[in-house]
Amino acid sequence: MKLLLRLKFSLLLFSLFLMTGCDKEVAFKNPADVVFDVGMTPQGIGASDDLTFSDGYVILHYFTVIGERAVGEDFEFSRTFPNGLKIPFYNNLTFEDLSFELPEGAYTNLKVRFETKRSNVPSVFVEGNYDYNNPLKRSSTVHLAWNTAKIFEMSVLSPTGSSSFTLSETKKELAQIIFQPKRWFANVTELMLENATFVTDPSQAQTMTIDQVTNTAIFIELDSEIGVELTCTL
Repeated sequence: MKLLLRLKFSLLLFSLFLMTGCDKEVAFKNPADVVFDVGMTPQGIGASDDLTFSDGYVILHYFTVIGERAVGEDFEFSRTFPNGLKIPFYNNLTFEDLSFELPEGAYTNLKVRFETKRSNVPSVFVEGNYDYNNPLKRSSTVHLAWNTAKIFEMSVLSPTGSSSFTLSETKKELAQIIFQPKRWFANVTELMLENATFVTDPSQAQTMTIDQVTNTAIFIELDSEIGVELTCTL
């Protein structure tokens, strides 16, 4: 009799274990919607408070999401955009091409890696303005431009700054990738900006272009910093 009771109890525990395991397996297979967006912040410490930024865009060639979970297999999802996917920094749009269904559950790390498109059109472009110390000198529109492909990688962080968080199928997440162009000027002096070359159009408007062929000394400094403090936050 005791042996029979023990056998029944063992079968009950085993059944509960299987049910719990199946529930967990189903839960972790359910997709959680995560939409990625790319933007910029004009804030930050730069070479001069007279240097400001107002707009820009990035053109993506490929976009990869790499996940590591506390329970469940790691994964990597990639998308390629042969013609480029242009993302304006300031927009109210949701780009379905950057919408992913990721396995729900507890994450120990979620990374994003993307490459910009190499072309004759800048794949990373930021527009701003610079006011010179000389009040009699017209301000210059500032154009920062990268035509070469750039690769960026960062961890997705929770609102509290942790790389560990939980994704749920009941909550759609927006992960915002933010560039910080003022911080790219960490090693650029105000004197370098004051002496930078610019072009003047027939209306006397001035444009200071910083790229691989114009104002190259400044560009080299920016190019080494462009990925610094690039963040992606839920």
